[in-house]
Amino acid sequence: MADLEGKKILILTGDLFLHKKVFDYLKDSGALVDVLENKLRHNLRTSGLDIRGLLFFIPTILNNNKYLKQYLRFVYHKSYDLFITFNNCESALPLIGVLKKNNPKIKTIIYFEDSFCTWDYSYQIKYFDRCFTFDKKDADKYSIKYLPWFIIDDIKDRNKKTYKYDICFIGSTNQYYPYRLPVLNYLYNKALKNGANPFIKCFSSIFRTPVKSKLILLLSCYKKSIRILFHQIHKYKKSGILINKKIPFSMIKEIEADSKCIVDINMERQGISPRIISALANGKKVIINNKYIKEEPFYSPCNIWVIDNKNPYFDFGFLEKKCDVLDMDAYKIGNWVTSLLNMK
Repeated sequence: MADLEGKKILILTGDLFLHKKVFDYLKDSGALVDVLENKLRHNLRTSGLDIRGLLFFIPTILNNNKYLKQYLRFVYHKSYDLFITFNNCESALPLIGVLKKNNPKIKTIIYFEDSFCTWDYSYQIKYFDRCFTFDKKDADKYSIKYLPWFIIDDIKDRNKKTYKYDICFIGSTNQYYPYRLPVLNYLYNKALKNGANPFIKCFSSIFRTPVKSKLILLLSCYKKSIRILFHQIHKYKKSGILINKKIPFSMIKEIEADSKCIVDINMERQGISPRIISALANGKKVIINNKYIKEEPFYSPCNIWVIDNKNPYFDFGFLEKKCDVLDMDAYKIGNWVTSLLNMK
């Protein structure tokens, strides 16, 4: 991309693997890219004044001061045209101040990967020239740009006919996802009754966390969401869907590639996850609890089943229907970066 030739870009990200396609595309387009791994932790403004936040208050300050000094030393004598960060920059605001002071013409961009109803980063909007979010409702409410995720997996055989698994979910338990375990348990049991082959595994750290972490979890039980999570884990511990060891990422990719339908059970309201964008781009079906996906231009009832959180229902005949060919070009990395940098 000619507009990127020779541009000096600084990227701050907490997930080097997830955003690697962005770095690579920018570099291949002629940009000079520096990447900083964001190791800064949430401050109390976001984490809240709960027991966990207070216990880690001093360690968090020490950690953030350590890495912030490293970042400031790295950028102090360098010049940049563009600064891009993902999701959360609350503890790195001094870095933005130095960048703007040393580079008066620099443009700053943030892409929010969490809904503000989970982590309220909305106060950071004022620090950036351009703000994007994967949550359409947040975009409407805060008057920022809506930009769904890009396709993180390479597009392979969209016409694959045979799969080892009929439905697949690989993830973890979380206090913010109160419907995840009940819905997954429903899908798992219904799949077995219908003679389907499900791969549904949900990792829970409660089974294996050290004594210190278990103590923190117990002290956090005054939170209703934590109590609900403990109850669900006890209820479903023999269901066959809970595991106490994480599945390696390379194995996750192999299992998902050999699955006909990808399941995504997240919060009651948030944007479309990269897992779903990539699954649809690769010609797979998806089961999702996000009803707002029906507002997306790529929505098709032949490819996407929206399941209800409180009264889950799924017809396995959906898996036998022929998929529509969806236009997912807008979510290819080149088009996505163009939208992010406002180059259209």
